[in-house]
Amino acid sequence: MVNVWATWCPPCISEMPSIENAWALLKNANVVFLIASDEPIEKIISFKEKRNIILPFCGFAIKDSAGQMNKARPQTFIFNRKGELIYNRMGAFEWDDEKILKKLRSYIE
Repeated sequence: MVNVWATWCPPCISEMPSIENAWALLKNANVVFLIASDEPIEKIISFKEKRNIILPFCGFAIKDSAGQMNKARPQTFIFNRKGELIYNRMGAFEWDDEKILKKLRSYIE
């Protein structure tokens, strides 16, 4: 699961607790969570430390000369074991909702 977010994005920040809960509930189920931002790594680290978030954060950079990268945040991508995109969601979500956890578990079975 890759969640693309930004420090300036209120919906991104509001869904972080539910992502953290889902991560804690699924971390022994062979699911990888990455919380990715295209902001400077120092800004990401500062954000994480100020809010005491333990999720695995990472930075990324994309060259997008054609302007095709969607700037909407948050956006979540879920990939199967083969690396194929199987789910894409734009907007904040309650990732620790039992129905969603069941769906996430079904992706790894």
